[in-house]
Amino acid sequence: MIRFMDVLYFVQKVKIILTKPKEIKMISRELTIKGMTCQHCVMALKRELDKIEDLDVLDVQIGSARVEYEAEKVTEEQLQTAATEAGYELVS
Repeated sequence: MIRFMDVLYFVQKVKIILTKPKEIKMISRELTIKGMTCQHCVMALKRELDKIEDLDVLDVQIGSARVEYEAEKVTEEQLQTAATEAGYELVS
């Protein structure tokens, strides 16, 4: 004989398994950086960007950087701080 509590337990377990995972919004962005003039600048900016958790640095060149990150986990302020710490200005 099946007990009500057994059925309830099973339904709860199935619900947990079938619950749709939260959708993650990824942002791919090209940053414009002012003040970079050489490969040392590139390395300095990359080093600072790499410190940001949940940010993938795709490419860094003189005057720009391509990054990808989760919208809810990385802020504009973090990007601005990384550029400033490296000695440059985040323009856009």
